[in-house]
Amino acid sequence: MLFGRGDFMFMEILANTMEEFSICSGLEINKEKSNLFLGGKLLCRELDEMRGIFSFPLRELLVKYLGVPLESKKLIIMLYTPLIEKLASITNKWTSKNLSYAGKAEFVHSVLQGVECYWLQVFPLPANVRERIIAICREFLWGTNYAPIAWKDLCLAKDKEGLDFRNLRAWNKAILARNLWNIHVKKDSLWIKWIHSEFL
Repeated sequence: MLFGRGDFMFMEILANTMEEFSICSGLEINKEKSNLFLGGKLLCRELDEMRGIFSFPLRELLVKYLGVPLESKKLIIMLYTPLIEKLASITNKWTSKNLSYAGKAEFVHSVLQGVECYWLQVFPLPANVRERIIAICREFLWGTNYAPIAWKDLCLAKDKEGLDFRNLRAWNKAILARNLWNIHVKKDSLWIKWIHSEFL
């Protein structure tokens, strides 16, 4: 991803730099997979100038990066749909497999909770989204809507007779708190330097 000022001169410099990169490296920009996003209010003439420099399609946010929506505001419930759909798709593919109970438990722990982990690092998950995720994992584990053991008990450590599943609410809060700690401590990181210069 490349960011820059939304003016003609900067965009021309960026286009020339990309062209020089292609000449030096032999790599070509895939125009079918590239998009141009413009923020703020621009005149029609300015929009036409930008389009003239790049032959990329002009898109509007919301855009995804690594499967996660890039959004500066609090996400509405609908924007968590890709996460729910991905988890449901994975479980649907594996439901017909003849996995043992131990195999299903390991699948939930390693695969399903691995998928959701990236979202937990970026956004605070609303309660109803957490409940939907738990419902998908629970139904896959037991093969039915009926659960003989409460999910909160399965989230206990194994030495406390649980399965060591992640408590989504606690994990989400902890991992977001870690991000805040990194902002306070890791001031040599480029993205943290940017946060300090722009917001702190």
